[in-house]
Amino acid sequence: MNTIFLIDTDAERRAEVGRVLLQGGKHAEPFESSAEFLAFGAADGGLALVEDTDGAATRLCSRLHEDARLVPVIAYADAPGPQAVVAAMQAGAASYLGWPFTFA
Repeated sequence: MNTIFLIDTDAERRAEVGRVLLQGGKHAEPFESSAEFLAFGAADGGLALVEDTDGAATRLCSRLHEDARLVPVIAYADAPGPQAVVAAMQAGAASYLGWPFTFA
């Protein structure tokens, strides 16, 4: 699973996250929104890494439950609060990361 579907509304942060992923040997397919990702089509063999602005990860998990494509969702945010983390995890997110993150 090398492809990561990177969803972030902030173009600069999306580019920075993409660089971090590339340094870690991962390929990122960037998307500006969950809607753009869902319109993309096939997502087999990857995972969705979504910046969790205003519950974006929770909404994406809900949409993916209704979709034939079941890809793991990992949320991230600058300083995630416990409520956002719990909401995303309860919706089905596989994990939640604080940004910035790096590969060790």
